[in-house]
Amino acid sequence: MLASLIFLQCNVQNRENTPRKEKKAKMETDLQQATSLYRKVASIPTIKSGTISKDENDASCVHITWAADTLDFENNGKISTERSATVVLPNTGGQHVLGDARVLKRVAAPSVVDAKGAGYASPSGKRRFYVSPNGSAEDLALIVIDLTGVTKRIPIDKKHGALFPSPFFQNVTWSQDESKVLYVAERIVAPAAKVWAAAKPPAPSSTPAPSALPLSAFETKQSFGEAHRDFYHLSIFVADFTSGKIREIVPETFSSNSWLSNPLFVNNDEAVWFVVAPYFPEKLGLAHCATRPNQLYETVLLKDNDDAAPPAPVPISHPPTVECFRNLRVRGNLVVSVVPATGCRAHSCTYSLWTIDSRVKTFSCVVPLVDEPVDDFHGLYSCTGSDVFWISDRRILFQTPRRSSCVVYDIDLTTGSLQSISLPSVPISNDADVGNFNVLDVRDDFVLLAHSTTLAAPILILYHVTSRSSQVIDDSGRAKQRELFPEVRHRTSILRLGAAHHDTEVILHQHVEGAQGCNAILGTVFFVHGGPHASDSNSFLLNFQFLLWAGYNIISVNYGGSVGFGQRRIDEILGNIGTNDVADCIAALDAVAPQGPVIVSGGSHGGFLAAHLSGRYPDRFKVSIMRNPVINNASNYWETDINDWCLAECGVTTADVQKFYDCSPIQYAGRVKAATLIGIGLDDMRVPPPQGRSWFYGIRKGQVDVPEASRAPVRLLEYPGTGHAMDSPQASIDFQVHALLFMKAHIGERV
Repeated sequence: MLASLIFLQCNVQNRENTPRKEKKAKMETDLQQATSLYRKVASIPTIKSGTISKDENDASCVHITWAADTLDFENNGKISTERSATVVLPNTGGQHVLGDARVLKRVAAPSVVDAKGAGYASPSGKRRFYVSPNGSAEDLALIVIDLTGVTKRIPIDKKHGALFPSPFFQNVTWSQDESKVLYVAERIVAPAAKVWAAAKPPAPSSTPAPSALPLSAFETKQSFGEAHRDFYHLSIFVADFTSGKIREIVPETFSSNSWLSNPLFVNNDEAVWFVVAPYFPEKLGLAHCATRPNQLYETVLLKDNDDAAPPAPVPISHPPTVECFRNLRVRGNLVVSVVPATGCRAHSCTYSLWTIDSRVKTFSCVVPLVDEPVDDFHGLYSCTGSDVFWISDRRILFQTPRRSSCVVYDIDLTTGSLQSISLPSVPISNDADVGNFNVLDVRDDFVLLAHSTTLAAPILILYHVTSRSSQVIDDSGRAKQRELFPEVRHRTSILRLGAAHHDTEVILHQHVEGAQGCNAILGTVFFVHGGPHASDSNSFLLNFQFLLWAGYNIISVNYGGSVGFGQRRIDEILGNIGTNDVADCIAALDAVAPQGPVIVSGGSHGGFLAAHLSGRYPDRFKVSIMRNPVINNASNYWETDINDWCLAECGVTTADVQKFYDCSPIQYAGRVKAATLIGIGLDDMRVPPPQGRSWFYGIRKGQVDVPEASRAPVRLLEYPGTGHAMDSPQASIDFQVHALLFMKAHIGERV
């Protein structure tokens, strides 16, 4: 009898264990498949850099570097898988022509083994400036290399710290004679003495003023925020590659209370202009934030044999409507600058374009601000520090978002006329084909561009300015994409909602019904971008590829407040976040028919919207995926490196804390029904970790009285060693893979 009972019990346990084993085996299979797909997508090569320069025969060359990162997940780094080539352009009678691709030849590209990054090209394209390790990471050197292989090196020798190579500000500039380089770097500040290590206690100051007291080794230090956490004291330096000297060009007292950027040589290299922004009472984050008021200054550049202290810079008078200078570029005696809307508190907005004569300091507005689009011109928007490129003494190229794309304008600085570059090599039949044009370099009569769409990897295009002709000179990334994913399964379309919904545009990436290898759709990912003053420009994104090939449709939305639609749309959302943008997102969903369960996904302000949407409309979203979300503006004001963002976007003053809370999704945490996955970078200074944690615990606290079986699943993943972008290799693959598995687990079977 006992034996029979034991036998029956074992059978019952075996029957119970079988489903567990099957479930575990399925989970392991899903994890393996998701990881394999991510690696496959990440192996599509993208264009890392492209430059135009001259060889020893004065022929124009295009240097291309492709990168397909093989991610070293164990060490949280990247194994560089790069391939470079040089395309030598043909010429006829000394005049460069855009020949057929067959006549172009590839030769070995010059390489700099110990140089970091692509370097900075000189005006002629014959020289490049690098920062290079010299023996050890602490012993840096500046080097210049030309295409003949001649190298000049200047040891930094502790004259300053690391260079400040921000992608948002032009902080490295060549002199016109190509013998000097201006740059912004960290000033070395002597550390305070440790009181326990001193031979005797530090002597008290003779006056009671706090500034006269000895500094503590534990004095608070405030960095320049997200992506710049290792920079505290910036100054401007000049390196002379003829004399081999490095010198600081501004007095220490001048730079100790201000942020300096965008230096450039003017007036035959005899003077330097640069931008100054005071940062009292606190330093604010610089990344993606370049519309704060600043002042243009000039200083005389001392002769190399003059050992006098640097002279005090002098402010340059400017029109009262100009409150901020950005992206200064110089050619001869003409300086161009983009200027944000007067009084605009948003960190990205519409810009006007100005020219300045450096000799007499006269200002002229060339392209005014655009409040409402005129003849399909929606204004100029400066999203990076590399938006302006000279193509002649009176013409520039300007790349800018325009609705749900990124285009390049050819602007005449004399007349202010502009036209978008049309490339015959890129057939465009509808809005979705415009995609994303990105200028990589300009030299003489040639422009090097990359073009991509969400569905197509970047190709490299060479554009001839005079003839307005173009050709594709490399499509290896797109060819590799076709090799890895030979079936055409997806299509893109764009839907405009009109003025009633703040000109919101909806981009739909859908599986083509009946396409080879196209199975039933798992669901629809509703992606909302951050900012809010950013945009989805329909460019190639690996995370979108990952989701599409995993079986999901994607809807992304450029809601009111996105850049590329005129200044009025930006102004309308200030003080109305959590209201206008949420309504636009719901209108976008109502305008389309999402297939299957809907997953809302976004990071930063996109995470803010994902929280609002899943909390206020709990029955419309099955899953919510958030990365570093803004959850409570009332607390984020005291935590973020850009608290002026909170004031501008919420439309409040520091005294109106209740309005902060009213704009925030934290009040809806207890209503969430969507299974929620949150990822946070523990080094995030833009939206610090407590924001994501508050949503995690807010959902849980709101479900205390809910039966366990009915509670909305919520998970929080915390990634060390990565910040707001959450782009370290470990964080990137782990979050993408677990997001895919989380979605799959909580939306059921294929629809």
